[in-house]
Amino acid sequence: MVITNSTNGFRGDFQIHGGKSFSESGGSGTVYVRAPNSAGVMQSALTLDNDNEVPNNVYISDPLKDSCRTYVITSEGDSAADMTFDSVTINGDGHLAFRKTSSADVDVTINNLYGDLSGMVHSSVDQKVQIVDSASPIPASFRVYNMATLQLPQGTTISCILRTLFEAYTSSNFLLF
Repeated sequence: MVITNSTNGFRGDFQIHGGKSFSESGGSGTVYVRAPNSAGVMQSALTLDNDNEVPNNVYISDPLKDSCRTYVITSEGDSAADMTFDSVTINGDGHLAFRKTSSADVDVTINNLYGDLSGMVHSSVDQKVQIVDSASPIPASFRVYNMATLQLPQGTTISCILRTLFEAYTSSNFLLF
């Protein structure tokens, strides 16, 4: 669902969940809101919740046959402003995948990342994703695919990286830098 408005009088809550099936769930329930904050400045918020349903495959092997994730596609004509999110919230095992579909470089910026520590952000081949700020610990996991870049908030401490790199190297899905 996309909500874009020049005023923002909504002060309630909403629940969003992905679709269910017998084999694998659909993409995360997703709401994108672009509306003015209390100071009148336009802000964008992307919220995902997959109601604790997880993909059959944690990592993406074929984006054309993938499911149980929310995709944001960057394409020709998109600008950095189009791909800047003031806040992104990922709950309930939601997976957010950024996929580049053109030769144009369109960087994705997430100014504030929130979540319940269960979700994952995927940065596809040759895509740059920057997280400017987040709660600590960082409230999501990350999967960075071939030639992609993930920039974490300044001062972020990374632990268990060697184990993760070893697992990626020994799996059939190689991680290249």
